[in-house]
Amino acid sequence: MTGHVSWDRQTARFVYKLLSTAATPLALANLLVRKTRGREHDQLWRQRVGEGYSARPRGCLLWFHAVSLGESAAATVVIRRCLEERPSVSILLTVGTLTAYNRLKDVLPANVTCQFVPLDTPSAVSRFLSYWQPQAGIFMESELWPTLVLTASEQQIPMALLNARMSERSFHRWSLPLARSLAAEMLSSFSLIVPLNNQEALRFQLLGARPDTIQFGGDLKYATSSASRSLESEAAIAELRPQLESRSAKWLAASTHPGEEEAIGRVHLQLRKNVPDLLTVITPRHPERRAEILKVLSSQGLSVAIRSEGQKIDMGTDVYLADTVGELTGLYSLCPIVFVGGSLLPGLAGHNFAEAAAAGCAVLTGMFYFLHFLH
Repeated sequence: MTGHVSWDRQTARFVYKLLSTAATPLALANLLVRKTRGREHDQLWRQRVGEGYSARPRGCLLWFHAVSLGESAAATVVIRRCLEERPSVSILLTVGTLTAYNRLKDVLPANVTCQFVPLDTPSAVSRFLSYWQPQAGIFMESELWPTLVLTASEQQIPMALLNARMSERSFHRWSLPLARSLAAEMLSSFSLIVPLNNQEALRFQLLGARPDTIQFGGDLKYATSSASRSLESEAAIAELRPQLESRSAKWLAASTHPGEEEAIGRVHLQLRKNVPDLLTVITPRHPERRAEILKVLSSQGLSVAIRSEGQKIDMGTDVYLADTVGELTGLYSLCPIVFVGGSLLPGLAGHNFAEAAAAGCAVLTGMFYFLHFLH
């Protein structure tokens, strides 16, 4: 039995390596398309292929990987604690989105270097690990990239998976033939896995995580509020506070997706019949959609003020479009009612409402919010 499982894992690794190597030209083409569309950094996109990095600091280097802004905020809590305990340690934080990089690059401590994670191809990952040579790797949530994890394991880099998530959909995908063996090989490489709850822990163990590596520590996103506020521009939030407080009735639609703003506009029009002073604040998941959102809301006859253009809220403003990054936690503190987006339309699974709840907001969601209600 042991020899058979070992052979299955070796087969899975070989097949994935073969496929990822063959797909490298397609991955590079997609990278260039994303760069053309403004979804990759103009100058730093080469980091995605393992080149063009900042200088590596001397001495001990801890590597954190968190693909998005939300995961990076959770990682920041741990990073700051690590630096309090060991000030001499340097930190490498890799992210996968331009939004996360732009938000974090200027606000992280001096001994934290923010870079882009490489594509999960053998050549890119090899160059990345050869250059940075981290002493340990800490992955956030569900960032399980086979080449990245297994190559780090081959180089005997200790790894941990924090705030570990394994959705039912991901569990079924990783349970498919070959994928299951690949998952087992990856998960058995971690020295520590900290899942969000018992259900997640069970899924990780069923896929091959060693029981002795499972520990519980709660959801780090509940600890991000104070850390996130320390990163924000307090002056900007202070400037916005009197504008919002001038309106007696207000609510926030956070992390909205395409199609949801139209529904929110209809809700505003309906509520305004009974609450004439109502102000709706919208923070889209992707701020670059501002023109699309403005067109939708304007077609409904709504008066919109856009934050990125410095427009102020006045008594005639229906919707305040907060199309900026990094201010969501501050907005939670200013709005008593919050609708968390990504939950109104089929195919969406919601976003974490931990920060909104921690800020004392009354939280509303759509019916497609099953992912985060599970824990």
